[in-house]
Amino acid sequence: QFLWKSPPEGKISDYSIKKQDAVSYRTLEELRQATGQEAHGIIVDYDIFEKVQKPDPELPHAVYMAENFDFRLGKASKAVDAGEALPNVNDGFTGKAPDLGALEYGRSVPVYGPRE
Repeated sequence: QFLWKSPPEGKISDYSIKKQDAVSYRTLEELRQATGQEAHGIIVDYDIFEKVQKPDPELPHAVYMAENFDFRLGKASKAVDAGEALPNVNDGFTGKAPDLGALEYGRSVPVYGPRE
């Protein structure tokens, strides 16, 4: 299910929009056709990553350990080479096109914060 609601024409933002005011679309293609949005959107799931599990809906306050997850894209992931080239943003991609997400397949994971 995809929900869509935008501010009235000429208004940049509207923070009073409520979920019940939104229009519901069954598929991404329906949303795309009706709104003109998500022209390059694709649907992905947790299986695009090397090792990421879906949170347990029965345990909404569970704490998950970062070392148990690997957010690098899997080799066969449909997110690999599925991005659009944006000059000065994702230069240096490694395949036919940039990958979706923050980590380019086949590249080292960047190190942030203090270093030794």
